[in-house]
Amino acid sequence: MAMHKLKLPISIEREGNWFIAICEPFNVVSQGESEESAIENLKEALELFLNDEDVLRQYSTRIKKFVVPEKEQYVSVEIHDWQDTAPIRSGSL
Repeated sequence: MAMHKLKLPISIEREGNWFIAICEPFNVVSQGESEESAIENLKEALELFLNDEDVLRQYSTRIKKFVVPEKEQYVSVEIHDWQDTAPIRSGSL
């Protein structure tokens, strides 16, 4: 079977002493004592969830939206003091 990389959106919230990591497109949530551990735990939970045969069938169309083409590479950068002035469009994932 071929392996594919996905680029998934997540959000982080803090509840007391815990950081909660959420991947809304697949309704997968995890937690950790730090942001980093919450993200690592979420990654593990997503890998377990998305490698289930039934889940692959059920979410196939949604998964395709997040597949990174094999030859593409990404880098994350941070920018400061930027404000998005484009109008917000509604839509689903």
